[in-house]
Amino acid sequence: MHLRQFLRAGHWPTLLCAFLYFDVSFMVWVLLGALANSIVPDLGLNDAERGLLVAVPLLGGAVLRPVLGALTDRIGARRTAQLGMGLTLVPLWLGWQWADRFTALLVTGLLLGVAGASFAVALPLASRWYPPRFQGLALGIAGAGNSGTALAVFFAPRLAAALGWRAVFGLALLPLVLTLLVFTLFARESPCQPPPKPWRAYAVVLRQADTWWFCLFYAVTFGGFVGLASFLNSYFRLEHDLDLIAAGTFATICVLAGSFLRPIGGYLADRLGGVRLLVVLYLGLAAVMLGLSGAPPLTSSAGLLLVAMALLGLGNGAVFQLVPQRFPQEIGVVTGIVGAAGGLGGFVLPNLLGGWRYVSGSFAGGFTAVAIVALAAALALRRVSRTWEGVYVGVGGRADDTPICQCHGVGPKQLAAAIAAGKTSLAALGQATGAGTSCGDCQPLLAQILAASGTVRSAAGTQNKIEILKAEKDGLDALPDILRLAPSNNWQQLSEDDKQRAKWHGLFFRKPTPGHFMMRLRLEAGRTNSRQFRLIADLSDEYGKGFCDLTTRQQIQLRWFTLADVPDIWRRLGDVGLGSQQTGMDNVRGVCGCPLAGLTPHELLDATPVVQSFTRRIVGNREFSNLPRKFNVTITGCLENCCPTETQDLALVPAYRELDGRQVNGFNVLVGGKQGSGGYRPAEPLDVFVPPDEATELCLEITRLYRDHGPRASRTRARLAFLLEERGLVWFRDELARRWRRPLLAAGTDWRKPQRSDHLGIRPQKTAPDGGPALYSVGFCVPVGRITTSQMRQVADLAERYGNGELRLTVEQNIIVPNVPEARLGALTEEPICKELPFDPSPILRGLVCCTGIDYCHLALIETKTWAMEVARELERRTAGQKVQPLSIHWSGCSAGCGLHQAAAIGLQGCRTRVNGQIVDAVHVCVRGRTGPQATVATDVLYDVPCSQLADVLEPLVRYLPRSG
Repeated sequence: MHLRQFLRAGHWPTLLCAFLYFDVSFMVWVLLGALANSIVPDLGLNDAERGLLVAVPLLGGAVLRPVLGALTDRIGARRTAQLGMGLTLVPLWLGWQWADRFTALLVTGLLLGVAGASFAVALPLASRWYPPRFQGLALGIAGAGNSGTALAVFFAPRLAAALGWRAVFGLALLPLVLTLLVFTLFARESPCQPPPKPWRAYAVVLRQADTWWFCLFYAVTFGGFVGLASFLNSYFRLEHDLDLIAAGTFATICVLAGSFLRPIGGYLADRLGGVRLLVVLYLGLAAVMLGLSGAPPLTSSAGLLLVAMALLGLGNGAVFQLVPQRFPQEIGVVTGIVGAAGGLGGFVLPNLLGGWRYVSGSFAGGFTAVAIVALAAALALRRVSRTWEGVYVGVGGRADDTPICQCHGVGPKQLAAAIAAGKTSLAALGQATGAGTSCGDCQPLLAQILAASGTVRSAAGTQNKIEILKAEKDGLDALPDILRLAPSNNWQQLSEDDKQRAKWHGLFFRKPTPGHFMMRLRLEAGRTNSRQFRLIADLSDEYGKGFCDLTTRQQIQLRWFTLADVPDIWRRLGDVGLGSQQTGMDNVRGVCGCPLAGLTPHELLDATPVVQSFTRRIVGNREFSNLPRKFNVTITGCLENCCPTETQDLALVPAYRELDGRQVNGFNVLVGGKQGSGGYRPAEPLDVFVPPDEATELCLEITRLYRDHGPRASRTRARLAFLLEERGLVWFRDELARRWRRPLLAAGTDWRKPQRSDHLGIRPQKTAPDGGPALYSVGFCVPVGRITTSQMRQVADLAERYGNGELRLTVEQNIIVPNVPEARLGALTEEPICKELPFDPSPILRGLVCCTGIDYCHLALIETKTWAMEVARELERRTAGQKVQPLSIHWSGCSAGCGLHQAAAIGLQGCRTRVNGQIVDAVHVCVRGRTGPQATVATDVLYDVPCSQLADVLEPLVRYLPRSG
């Protein structure tokens, strides 16, 4: 976890305000304990009365925490905090001006409990701004405000010695008023504040056993911490006969250890699991308490108490890593109840220690009792947590951050447990978990989960078979089956479901070529290098047919190998940093981007870090391995529209806007584009601008939103476009804002130019920052995207001989060799490969894009690549010597539109037609499609044109069609 990710996941000014409010409130709350060594001799109190004086504010805090917790849920944490600080001014004034007797101090201490109740406000205020994976750290930081106890035990005795103990109450008014002012100016209520509920609704949590278990666990950790923090001044004074200042110093050191380790406890609980961490801490605390019961000398006592407070501080953070997971929607009231139990534990401890010493003259019995309670808590936690793991929390208490029902924070594990327990209807599932009982948005998905579980039938009496197979086994879990069957090449044992799941690993069984497979390799925005190219060529020669296909997603497809070849192919690909995971089926496919990112002078910013970061977060992550269908993403900072962004489910395009008085270059967000499944639908602007350093997280959140709400009933209507069609762009943006937990920035100025570039030919790159030699990129046309292994090796040689070994692939299925010095361009252009893969192709060949075709794709209706080349060569011959402007000609073998035919100047969709009684290859023709700022869906103009007559039909279009793509 990175600090930058954490800060951007919530609202750090509010988190800081929550800490300050908690810190000052805790300082005030334990003032009586910090001043006890001055008050007791002044009023002539005994040890038992000393214990009660120290403990009564803790009792007040325990009583008032549920009240402030409920108010937090009803009126919001911000207003409740302001109210709490305002009320805390009253007992401070009373302690300063009125309380000069034991009973008056008890009344003042009881009222100081409102400061201790701040716990039930500060933690929900922080919690609601942060997602589950950051709960431990966020609540740990807010909860580190218990360091206010250290301020009290350090400064209060010194101020009392100089000014008198009553003046300390008056001085405490100053930081409280200042904190109230800062809080009012900078704290903000979270957009995830739940709607108010009837008071009777809060009684529900009291009927749940888990609430009381958390009360026990927190009574030990927080009760131990605040109880000891309040009593340590007295302990060092009574046990070791230290003066007021020395006792306060020793107490401060111990308290600081616990205070500032609370966020560390939260962080460790996030990483290791709150259950695991707490068990270890409880056992350690029991051992330390037993050590203290032996009345060790001062140095040993101080050391043991330092360790004890550290363990308790870590434990406080660990408990509240677990509470929000178990009670995500009742966090305010549960925090109040559990916090009250912690306060009661703090009330008991000083009375226990002071009372035991009053009776026996020793602290031994009190420390032994604490050790027994800590040991019992460890045993109880081990037992009860077995019912949490896999339902509310992950293994060991780690966060499960994949909610399906957003309103109630219900994840798949909870739903699975409820279904296994016999909750097999929407009503029963809602009653058991709360899922689907609020806004109802998740009900369609819940119905799909129930259908996939086999417990009910879908409304139509049938089930989506892909959703069923995903429910039975995640696609990422198919790897052992593949590797088990591979050594014997026993592909016949792969069931139809197994063949589908193999696509999660980039392995595609091809019906036109039984026993032979295709593998799609994942590249990041087309980035590769000569070493990788040579290896792919070697693999194709050894296991394939001596060629590869470049795709419109800047990926490479390797063909014709058998199942037995797969382990060796994967091993060797891994050696050069390549893989094929999640390049098919219901995953985020290979992320596209400008092939010259970081090199072209025509870019607003280099999007490469975002592409790489997003890819790392997606690949191998089960959080994103079960989307409703495929999810295409393009992230680009190029100004020349070199990527078909409007065909993408999610696209980030270059834009800028002013933020805090300065221009920030970043991205505007487009959503809902597609081709296939009903045709090309251009992506829509979401009216969102995102800076580069937040772009990865925003892309992930949009992907989660599609995962959770995307339609799953019909495969043909499972894309993001159909969700937007059903729910609307306004709903989508509002839901994204709710999940983002901070205001979304309105779109900036779209900085894309009207024209587009294919980056072919010889082009200057950016001037090197160090003033080095001028460098150029050379883009080579790979006709219809099919490249032989000989050509691949020759291109790899060019990259090494003239460049730095880098290679880039384009969405037009072409190759770029970058970083060529100007002085070497002449020699490069004389290389023989330039005749086979021209850098200056004809206008006809330049914009030619083609899908796989029927030879290797069972969806295609015609053989696209052969026809595309035959027609293109004929058009070149007919237009030779004439001025023909470049235009895009895209072939798709079927309506799936893999060739992006509806986004091209001339689009050709494969079909079959009858000519003279024979069925022949044919195409439907559409024109004037385009992507970019003025995206347009191509218009159908001709149907069922036989491919043998296509050159005649296209010749006038090639000559006279206005250029639109």
